[in-house]
Amino acid sequence: MKATLKSLLYDSKFKITIPQIQRDYAQGNEQHREIGKQFLGVLLETLRKPHAELKLDFIYGYTSPTGNEQHLYSPLDGQQRLTTLWLLYWYLYPNNPDWLANFSYDTRSSSRRFCEKLVANRQALRKELAKPEANRQEMLQNQPWFRQYWQHDPTVSAMLNMLSWIHDGVKTEEIDTLGEALAQEPIAFVSIDIKSEEFRLTDELYIKMNARGKRLTPFECDKAELQKVFNGVDPQLAEEFALNIDTKWLDLFWDKQGMAEAVSEARREKKDFDPAADLDRRMQKFFTSYAELQYYLREGKVDTNTFEGNRYSLYGQKE
Repeated sequence: MKATLKSLLYDSKFKITIPQIQRDYAQGNEQHREIGKQFLGVLLETLRKPHAELKLDFIYGYTSPTGNEQHLYSPLDGQQRLTTLWLLYWYLYPNNPDWLANFSYDTRSSSRRFCEKLVANRQALRKELAKPEANRQEMLQNQPWFRQYWQHDPTVSAMLNMLSWIHDGVKTEEIDTLGEALAQEPIAFVSIDIKSEEFRLTDELYIKMNARGKRLTPFECDKAELQKVFNGVDPQLAEEFALNIDTKWLDLFWDKQGMAEAVSEARREKKDFDPAADLDRRMQKFFTSYAELQYYLREGKVDTNTFEGNRYSLYGQKE
């Protein structure tokens, strides 16, 4: 189903909640500054271009009833993009959209409370942020409702960073223009309910996708770069890649017996073993080996420095 953040939170009356099993918000983390600011730049560039549209590929999750008119939507993949987009809506969207309160985090109570307070105090905070001398993070942290221990919540810390980057990336005189552009809903994605009758993905895949969501691995970063390459070559190919990388191809690398033996061995030897991290390492190794082979066929040798600077583009070469 094609959707926008507003169509889910307002039109469809969904409440999007990042479940406890998911990792913290990471795109605003200082360690991922380049990735976060790059994604933010793509969003802002779309809003600055008249009639431009941006498709954020697939968002996987599942819905469950809440006992009233709302349905709860729990993202399993796409949490980072949704959160950054929600923060951009909070900063730019015209008037006072109360439906922004339908987005929250369940990973920690501090994350949930911060999201609630951010929406409840939006109008006053936006006036404070508009002041040229405002130090964004200090201003937010000095609010009477902000609890100092929230600074130790990785999600809250990353959200504060992202809001600061948004503020730095938007000129005061273009806030209204960009807000009106955002209200036209040019940024969309495909929302997939993995437990719906249409898809009926297995419980095993559901568990594996949950496991993949716990941390931002190097392969997650590689996936983002590969997606950009494929988008530049063939949008249809990019869609197939985005769907298969977390479904069919994931199954190819998920060795049930081998994974069970590895877990048992780790328990016997009292060692830590993360199946999701191991799965990502093997997938990354496969894609890196493929790129190395393509590089060797093109150059006749493998120079490490040159290869690292070009390995993503190698996937985009046509036969």
